[in-house]
Parts: sequence; C-alpha cells; structure tokens
Amino acid sequence: TGARVWDFGRVLESQMAFGVSFCSLDVGFYITGGPKCCIKVLGEGGLPASRPLERELQGHLTRGEFIRCAWSSYHDIADMAGVRLLYQQELYRCAPEGLSGISARAKCLNREGERLFEDTLSRLGCDVSRGALLHLSECGTKLSVTDEEGEFIPFERILALCALYEFKEGRDVALPSDAPQTIDAMAEKYGRKVYRYLTCPADKRDQEARRISCSQLWLRDGIMTGVRLLVLLKRTGRSLRELLSEVPRFATVCRAIELVCSPGVLLGELHGEGEPTQDGIVLSRDRGHLMLRPSKQGQMLRIIAEAATPEIADDLVSSLME
Repeated sequence: TGARVWDFGRVLESQMAFGVSFCSLDVGFYITGGPKCCIKVLGEGGLPASRPLERELQGHLTRGEFIRCAWSSYHDIADMAGVRLLYQQELYRCAPEGLSGISARAKCLNREGERLFEDTLSRLGCDVSRGALLHLSECGTKLSVTDEEGEFIPFERILALCALYEFKEGRDVALPSDAPQTIDAMAEKYGRKVYRYLTCPADKRDQEARRISCSQLWLRDGIMTGVRLLVLLKRTGRSLRELLSEVPRFATVCRAIELVCSPGVLLGELHGEGEPTQDGIVLSRDRGHLMLRPSKQGQMLRIIAEAATPEIADDLVSSLME
C-alpha cells in the first residue's frame, strides 16, 4: 500500500515492544517462523493491539478495501537495527550502579536472547560463571529463576516480588488482566493500586493502565526484570529467598478447555457466583480463586487458578470441570 516501514531486523518480541514504544509507533508487526508461523500485532507502547485496530485490519484484508501502491511510489524500507543499541542502553540504565559483587547465570532457548542477556549482565559487572540461573522465556518477555539452592521460582512470583518493591517506593504498577490477584492484596497493604490492561480491549477502558505500562517496560521484559532483580539483591544485601519471604505464598495453574456452547452463556450462568472483570469473571473459593477468560473466537475457555500451592490450584480447576 506504500506505507512507510521501519524494519527492526531480527529481534526478541520484548525488543520489538521496546522499539514500538520508543519510536512512538501506532502499530507493529512481529513475525515468527518455525513449525508454526505467527504474525503478532502490537499497538501503541508495544502492548497488545486493541480490538478496533484488529477489526480495521481484518476488514481491509477480507474485503480488499485498501489502495494498492503503484510500483514507482513505494517508500524505501528504513533500517532501524540501531534501535537494538538503544535497547541495550536501556538495559544498562536499569542498573546505574552496575552489578559488581553479584553472581548470576543466564539461560534462554533462544540463543540470541541468551547471548544478549549474558552480555548485558557481564558488561554490568555481574559474575556470569556461577550463582542463580535466570531463565528468560524464548520470546524474551518473562523471567523465572532457579536459585542457588536449586529451588525453581516461577515468573508469577518474580513479578510479585518486583511489584512489591514498586509499592514500597510509592508507585503503582500496570499489569496484564491475568496477572496474579495476590499482587492486588499486596498493593492495598501499601496504599497503592494495580492497573490492569486487557489482551484485546474493545474500547479505552484500560487507557490509564496502558499509559502507566509505557513507563514500566521492565514488567513485560524478562531481561530488564532480571537486571532489576539483581539490583534489588545488591542494594538490600539480602538473598533472593529472603526477599521472597515478603511475598505471600501462592501458585497458579492454567488450563484451556474447548467449549460446546457460547462463552457468554457459560459466563452468564456463573455470573451470580463470581465477580465480573473487564474480560471474564473471577470465582472465589475457600482455598483460592479462579479466573475464566474466553478466547477471542469463543471456542476455548482459559482457566487460571490461584491458590497457596500448585496442588490446591489443580484441585480448583478439577472441581470446576466436574
């Protein structure tokens, strides 16, 4: 169509989100290959695209309502590979005093992601030959940890810990709608608030959450989260286990089931039992709670159980499906 295209090159999804946010772009397309190809549409701030934007794109494609550009009117593709250097500078700014005296190793299924993570830690003065193992998700957006005692700490607990220290410093946080409910209780204790943005909002009801999230990229970037976590360890002089002792014990279990009826009918039947949210419903139980979210196509129901242990969370899901 002759639109101006900025090419960020081969990057992690988290780097792409940074590029879209830093360059104040209206829309970004992140393309992955392999056994299953995918085109992910990012909106302003590198956040999930809104439903109006998706509908607009779908309409143009299905009805062919777009103007084809003449061969002589195409713009040159702008090489934006330099944004990767800006991204690295942003990583360094997460630890202004460096990480000397701290030890941690980086791990990622994506070799480029692992190399970038390890290089960042090394340049900040971190000893990358020993210490806790920082697991970066393949797309670069999430971080989990295996501590020096061999205990695995899932992403949700790391997220809760980072949010806790934001609350302690008098700041609110913006998280996705399916982030652990435990974080809301922690925020209330410190007089702060958790703003939640939707996966695919139909309107601007989550506009404030999205605005805040644009200044908190580290909450959806695994490398930034890892650097900030190590900064906490350095500043407090405490171990990761000691820091996590301040976070309530909880675990989450996610399941997806196929629906034989409309999700609206199912959620309507459960409406009296739970609390409606912006994109689903939350059911409270004696030992935890369940979040139910239908897929965009309405063919699947995503169930997120949160409880004190993974076993209890599993039981909550089983009881719902009986």
